[in-house]
Amino acid sequence: MGCWMQWQFPYFYGFDLSVYSFLFAYSFLFIFVPVL
Repeated sequence: MGCWMQWQFPYFYGFDLSVYSFLFAYSFLFIFVPVL
């Protein structure tokens, strides 16, 4: 997933920042829910 993100990052960042931030928040939730 990390490699895919790095490869897709320039296109994704220029395409839609809101979608990227949404995915980041979603993954953040996925990491922290099991911890809590």
